[in-house]
Parts: sequence; C-alpha cells; structure tokens
Amino acid sequence: MRRPVARFRVTLEPDVACRLRDGVVLRADVHRPVVDVPVPVLLMRLPYGKRVWQAEGVPAPGRIAAAGYIVVVQDVRGRHASDGTFAGDLRQEALDGHDAVQWAAALPGSSGVVGTFGPSYLAHVQWAAALEQPPALAAMVVMHSPGHSAVDGQLVRGGVPELGSRLGWAHGAIAPDELARRADLTERQAADLYAGVQALFDSGEIYRRRPFRDLVTGEAALEEATRAWGEPFEALGEHTLTTQGRYDELRQPAFLVGGWYDIFLGSTLAQYEGMSRRPGRPPTHLVVGPWSHLEAGRRLGDVDFGAAASHADMGGDLALEDQHVRWFDATLKGESRVLADLPPVRLFVMGTNRWVAFDSFPPPAETTAMYLTASGGLTPTRPVQGGEVGYVYDPESPAPTNGGTTLMPGFAAGPKDQRGLRARADVVSFAGDVLGRPVTVVGYVGVTLFASTTAVDTDFVVRLCDDHPDGTSVNVADGVIRASVRESYEHRGALEPKRPTPVVPGQVLEYRFNLWATAYTFRPGHRIRVDVTSSSFPQWDPNLNTGGTSWDTTESVPATQTIHVGPETASRIHLPVVTIPDPLPDPLPDPLPEPEPEHTSGA
Repeated sequence: MRRPVARFRVTLEPDVACRLRDGVVLRADVHRPVVDVPVPVLLMRLPYGKRVWQAEGVPAPGRIAAAGYIVVVQDVRGRHASDGTFAGDLRQEALDGHDAVQWAAALPGSSGVVGTFGPSYLAHVQWAAALEQPPALAAMVVMHSPGHSAVDGQLVRGGVPELGSRLGWAHGAIAPDELARRADLTERQAADLYAGVQALFDSGEIYRRRPFRDLVTGEAALEEATRAWGEPFEALGEHTLTTQGRYDELRQPAFLVGGWYDIFLGSTLAQYEGMSRRPGRPPTHLVVGPWSHLEAGRRLGDVDFGAAASHADMGGDLALEDQHVRWFDATLKGESRVLADLPPVRLFVMGTNRWVAFDSFPPPAETTAMYLTASGGLTPTRPVQGGEVGYVYDPESPAPTNGGTTLMPGFAAGPKDQRGLRARADVVSFAGDVLGRPVTVVGYVGVTLFASTTAVDTDFVVRLCDDHPDGTSVNVADGVIRASVRESYEHRGALEPKRPTPVVPGQVLEYRFNLWATAYTFRPGHRIRVDVTSSSFPQWDPNLNTGGTSWDTTESVPATQTIHVGPETASRIHLPVVTIPDPLPDPLPDPLPEPEPEHTSGA
C-alpha cells in the first residue's frame, strides 16, 4: 500500500554527546524536523563515520527526518568522533546499544519511543541492543544482516574462512580510522602504513599471504579479521554475539531486507524465520531483491533485471527508502493501517523479473531432486548404475571467484558468466535437459554430495547455474563445505559447531550443502546446471589439503577429488519448486558487457 510521505524542514545538531554507563562518551549528529509535537526517534549506529557513509536503499538522515522523526546518527565506541576503544566483534555493542537507545528516547522533543535502522554492521548492532531489551526500543529495520550464526557466513561459511570479505572489511572500512587514532604514529606514518597494505590488495598479494599469523607491522588492523583462521572451529561462536536461538527474547516489530547475492543472505533469512515465529507474532516483514551487499539497482553482475528491480522503483511500490518511513509510521506512530494490505513477504523472482508476494518464507513448495550422473547429466530420475567423476584440486592454483555472494575489493558480486571458470580442469559440471516449460524455484536450495578425496582434509564447492540458449551460464546460488567439519552443517544451514572429525583418504563421505536460497525462474529453452569444484579464491580461504591451515603454515599438497553417483551414492540437488500462475514476461535482455573491476570496501 503506497502512502505519501510528509515533509518538514530539518535542522542539524552536530556531535551531541551520549555518556554511557562506564563513562565513555559517544557522539552523534541529531537531525530534527521542525514540528510542534513530540515525535519518535530513529537511531543509526555505525563505525564508518556518521557524516560520510551512505548505502543504496538506506534513507539519508535528512530524508527520513523530514517525514517527522528525530534521526540520530552515532559513531560507535572507538570510531571517528566517539571516545573509547573499538573492539570490532560486537561484544561492545550490546550494552552500548542499550544505553544509546535509552539516551535517544530522552532527547528533547522525543515521544519516548525509538526505532533503529541500517544495514550490515549497522544491522548487527541493532540485534545486539535489542537482546539487551531497552524499554524504549519499539521497532527495527535491519538490512543485509549478519549475526544469526558466526559459522554460517559471518566469520566462516561451511567451515571455510570468509577470506575476501574479512580482509576487505578490516582494511577498507576499519583500518584508516584505526591507524589515524594510534598514538605511536604520526599522520604521515599512518598514511604510509595504510598505503602499504593497500598495495597488497591492489596486487592481490594480501589474499595469498601465508601464514596469516605473521601479519607484519602496519597490517595490525587486519588481525581481528583473521581470527577465524587461528581459533578452533567449535569455539568460533563464543567470540561474537549471535541471534540464533534467542528470537523469543525480542518483542519488537522487525522489517528485514536482503539480497539474493548478499554475503549475509543466509543470516537475514534465518533471522526472518526466527522473528516471524515469535510468541504473539509481532509484525515481521521481509523483502529480498536481486541485490548484493552494496548494490541495489536494476543491474548486478552481468544481468540487467529491469527497472522494477531497483530500490528506487520496487515494482511500482514506494522506494525502499520510503518503505522505511511507512514501516516506522505503522510501528512507532500507531498508523497500523498502512501495513494492513501489505504482504509480509515480497520477493523479486529473477528470470521473470518481477516482485511476488508470499505469506511466509520459505513459501510452500514441492522439493524436487535432480541427480548427478557419471556422464555429466542432471536428471530427475535416480541413477540405477554407479559411477565416478574426478578432478585434481591444487591449493596453489585455486579456482578464482567469479561473482556470487561476495564482498571484496576489486571483485564484482552477483550473476556472472561461468563459462570461463567451467573450462578449468578442476571444475566438473552436470547439466539437465533443455527445459520445455518454466521451472520456478523459491526457497532454500540444498545439495547432497557423495565424495572422496586423497587428502586428510579438503573443501568442496557447489554452484547452481542457469544455462541460457545463447551459451551464457550465470550463477544462481552456491555453497562450500570443509570436509573435517561436515557434521556441523545440513541443507538448511549451520548446526551447533562440532569438533572437526578426521577424513580418511579414499573414504566416501556424505556432504550436505546449504546453498542458502533463491527466487529464480529457469525459462523454457534454458538448462539447469550444477558445477562442483574445491575452491573459490579469494572469496574463501583455499584448503591446503594437509590438515593444516593458512594461519600457521605454508605447506600444501594437491588432492584428487572424486564425486560418486549412483543408487547408493545419489548425489543430487534439492530444488523447492513453486507455481506462479502469471504469464512470463519478455525474456531477459542479453548479458551486459562486464564492467571494469571496482575497488570498493565497507560493509
């Protein structure tokens, strides 16, 4: 339901002090609408600089303040204008967030209720504060949200460290201010140290650095980002705040926004499910677009999804920025009627390129299995004969990252043509027949893979692709599993992290991959394809095949990987197929020319 947005003149109060319970002072810019009545407060807390940071789909403070809200944008502890020491692992944000919410509620002109908003780290701090249950916190808008589980896309995924995103975030978004605050460095020395690390990113050398425990002086800002390499896998969850299993503690209405190619898609969806099942069912809404972590326009990767895909269009609904206002009008100002006709789940279905409403996520679907065959096929019929498909994986020459759910300097996210990657000898591929009718997949995608290796530990990567009639093949979803921690994962995500278990070379083991989720129509004339390999570098840290890690060793060995297919080793992909009755629109436009790599950072 569309709703016009009221506009008021806005004033700015810079660097307003907020004193926390331990005496540390945080500073915030307060944007005030010129109104004669008390209004709700909206709070955004961030580590990136309250006056320079902006993200697609997130309303600028002045824009949302003009709708009749006091908007507070606060530098978190130890960042930019705020005092204290930045921890970088969210442990500091729980109590700080609680105190900031209660302080904001008491600002002059406040009605006493507070909403929070923001993506990524800005979403994670919302969860941290909410779990402390500040009385004034009454609503949330969380976008591209980490925090459900430390081992399902935040620090690691499938047991494999998130190499590119962790290093890129620590360097591009965190390091400059950290170096500038160091008392032992002059401004020139800090700039030189940062430039030296930047050169390592520009050359790609930082991703190949071994061992990571030997980061040299000047790279200290990257140390926190490499924790996942040096800590025992089963202990990773102890070092950061997570929301898994704690949703019943949260009473606030929540609007969650994600992207099909966002690095935190799995967490966002898990958080929506947890929030939507709470006792009393407070309002919980979900929007997922064909977006990455940093991009929310009509184009992503090699595909133009059309004008409706953009955060500014949303298929004729309000722009995403103004949907924030609609949500807060309903939940903070009592205007609940504005949500009365709005479906709780709105998903952009790629391939048909339109928004579709659902009552829940995942929606009801028929889970369809497609089986890998020894001849490279993908069939709905379970194989009656066994077979094998093999390749050699060399950690010194890993398969490169090409699109997907990435967040790395110099690497584009999203749907990218996979044909060049597939030409490698260490990528094996399984394709279905040409489709005679559309197949629409909406929900969680899982893969059961039976495989063996000559190594004592190794990784497997599985990727779902759409083959177009012109030969283009774009990635739809993917996942990774480290062999030694396979028992900690299932088709729907991470279980409780368990101690790694040995891998016996040559033993056939079952791996259950979680490719997270998608909403995608494979059109007539297309093929469904599954690719299998053992790396995606530098998205994920390559397994050295020795049982050691890149934290403490440089040694690696090649491994022969074997995929097993057949009646007893039925390697297969599980697709949640739904029926959407509306007719298909015109086909997708041809893939766009590949843009030049852009060096972006932040989260």
